[in-house]
Amino acid sequence: MNNEEILLNSIIQIKKAYYETREFLNDKVWEDLINKKIYELICKIVEDGKQIDLVTLILYAQELKVEQVIDRIYSITSLEPTLNYLDFAKSLNKKECLKAQNDLALKLLDASKNGNLLSYEDVMNLIKVPKTMIYKTAAELYYEMSEEIKTMTLYPTGISVIDRCFKGGFQTGGLILINGEPEAGKSMFGLQVIENIARAKHRAAYFCFEFLKRDYIQLKMNVDNNLQMQENAQEKPKIITPFYKSENFNNLFVIDEDYGLDDITMHIRKLYEEHNVKFFLIDSQMRIETHTARSLEEEESRKFSTLAKLAHSLDICIILIVQTSKTDTQTPAGTKKGAHEAKIIIRIETEKVNKTIKPTERYIIVQKNKQSGAHDKYHVEFNPNTCRFGERIMDKNKVVYKVEDL
Repeated sequence: MNNEEILLNSIIQIKKAYYETREFLNDKVWEDLINKKIYELICKIVEDGKQIDLVTLILYAQELKVEQVIDRIYSITSLEPTLNYLDFAKSLNKKECLKAQNDLALKLLDASKNGNLLSYEDVMNLIKVPKTMIYKTAAELYYEMSEEIKTMTLYPTGISVIDRCFKGGFQTGGLILINGEPEAGKSMFGLQVIENIARAKHRAAYFCFEFLKRDYIQLKMNVDNNLQMQENAQEKPKIITPFYKSENFNNLFVIDEDYGLDDITMHIRKLYEEHNVKFFLIDSQMRIETHTARSLEEEESRKFSTLAKLAHSLDICIILIVQTSKTDTQTPAGTKKGAHEAKIIIRIETEKVNKTIKPTERYIIVQKNKQSGAHDKYHVEFNPNTCRFGERIMDKNKVVYKVEDL
């Protein structure tokens, strides 16, 4: 079967394929007239409010009284459909776009040879790109997305209070901001989340702009040493697997160069497309460079709007560590738009006694939550040896560490 027939097979046999591909298809993308006629029949079935299936399609084809159409339908549905139907639709669309582009180039060249100047409107009228905007009703969206929503993946963070607050973990498709007091553990919180996602065999990436790659590895070596010393003090010490030997961390990419916003988005796209990375931690807002804005607020706002749109379009999760002022602990420094663009905002604060920070306790505050709607302030354990957040503190007079949990 050729690409057209492979695509038609999926549209006929897979429930959602027609709705996901139709914005890339019209009558111009089909080179084979029989395939074009089959697609027109499918569109007619949808217009009549009926479900696309083989039996219905054959009934509609019989009305045409063209045996070639019926024979082709049976031929292309004789094999299993491909799940990569969207790629085939985009390929047909691109092929037609290139044709339109070539036609436009020839017409522009012809106009130049004849000494004619084409206006902007003339050029736009010559561009005949087949991709069209499809407006969908709420009923259509429900039909398309209800099953997807029911089976939507939640990615546990490994921090129990966060996973309970977000009903199982983080979703993809949004920008998450982490802010907090100086030295409260913003980077450690973000790292714990991204490392736990890597442990769960999901691909993740860490932009360690506040440190060098060397500093990150040194941090993990120190944690390994602290754990080993702690275990050696036990009566029955365990064998601690060093960080670098853990297969889980083959899923974690680390980047510490290219601070420019355009470079960062390029890395994110490449990691997503080539390695299926869906979770990204960027540390931090102040390290991201933009040089095209006219003011500080415009410069900072561009960072958040660009990253939020990228997270939405690729259906990925971008976690960004941000700085806030003492007078406004919710708005990222330099921009009012930053908080608006975020799907989730989490703040980390310290516990103080007589202005002295308690090293083993922290507060996690959920300031914005468009995922589950829950908001709360959690008083949790913090292990300074492993730099990891633990369980919620229920008895403030007694904190018990469990190394295997932290």
